[in-house]
Amino acid sequence: MKKIKEQLPDTLYYYCSLDTFFNIIKNKSLWLTEIGKSNDSLEQKYLATEIICNLKDYIKFRCEESVSKAEIERLQNEFYNKISTKHCSPVWAICFSEKEDDLSQWRGYADDANGVCIGFSTSYLNMINELSDLCDNVQLNDCFRLRKIEYGEEAINNYLNFLSENFIPIISANEIQEKLERDLEGTYIRPYYKHAAFKSEAEWRMVYTKITCEKEYRFNFKLLNSILEKNKKFHIIGREYDTRNAFLQSHIELKIVDLLSAINVIYIGPKSKLTIEELVEFLRFSFGESKLEKDMPSIEYSSAFSYR
Repeated sequence: MKKIKEQLPDTLYYYCSLDTFFNIIKNKSLWLTEIGKSNDSLEQKYLATEIICNLKDYIKFRCEESVSKAEIERLQNEFYNKISTKHCSPVWAICFSEKEDDLSQWRGYADDANGVCIGFSTSYLNMINELSDLCDNVQLNDCFRLRKIEYGEEAINNYLNFLSENFIPIISANEIQEKLERDLEGTYIRPYYKHAAFKSEAEWRMVYTKITCEKEYRFNFKLLNSILEKNKKFHIIGREYDTRNAFLQSHIELKIVDLLSAINVIYIGPKSKLTIEELVEFLRFSFGESKLEKDMPSIEYSSAFSYR
């Protein structure tokens, strides 16, 4: 498994509607929303489902002793049912892309190209990981990470190799059910694995969830904030609710104290009526002249100007 620092691009892009952009700048914050209510039916399930489909390979990596065909089938059936019915801890996330000024993302995520694309400094966002590393020294089950999405069969094979390299092998077939359940319940890792059909999105996610499954919405925002605020860059506002796509949906608000310095570039969508002059004036109004002179991001029209 590669370390985040070894694969950091300079900029991660967030495509959004003009309304969302307005609220990001006005409130100086990003919303992490419940990804379990997205339009991907395999959201949070892909990794676990693939492990079960490839249970023989899983056993090869995790167990030194052969397991009977009947036992494999029993485990497959049992864990398929668990994946489809078992409650997982809530997972809040915001999604970025490595793709700059990309027409398919304009269409899908920026109000059919009427919105904007915000290019965030990845090194700034990655401070979330550096601060979260401090959680290892406290009793905190909350997990807050920025990480690249892994896609398809190759990612699953890499994960199985990771298990074999980092965990003590199971020496008895009797242990496999307990260990399989533990590996499948690693909810904090599930949101970072998706089907290969989504690979073109080149996605990264900032995810907030539990390291282990819990049915209750018990999150230690106070303790996590005490860690995040050490560099005075971030602040978490606890769970709140709104309605979206016929769902009652919760979200977590991440305040970015120095938001303007976290933005490298802003692209105006190819169908947007917004002008560069209007956007500059809005930023001046929101942050002040002196801050704008110091941390003015690049502002450009989308190169997909012919899309209408």
